[in-house]
Amino acid sequence: MSGRKAFPLLLFFYAFCVGTESARCGEGGPVTFWKGIAPIFQRNCQSCNHPGTIAPMALLTYEEARPYAKSIRKSVAERSMPPWHADPKIGKFKNDRRLSDGDLKKI
Repeated sequence: MSGRKAFPLLLFFYAFCVGTESARCGEGGPVTFWKGIAPIFQRNCQSCNHPGTIAPMALLTYEEARPYAKSIRKSVAERSMPPWHADPKIGKFKNDRRLSDGDLKKI
């Protein structure tokens, strides 16, 4: 990958990993969009964040998600996204979209 093409990916990685203990964000090494973030978005976000739905932006590709990196980071840190209003003290829910602690660290 040329340096010019890699630069946006590095910016995305930095935006999502600022504040972690090291540059090794997550357990398996450096997080990339396609191997680290996209699977989280697929499980927890893309049911609403794709064209033609209620969400104001799509999160299907790096190019679509990158402009919202700071907003995404803030929203998941506050646990306002993905929205989940059921009380976890009541029990486990089959369709629970809350992010795990590991997913939060990656993002």
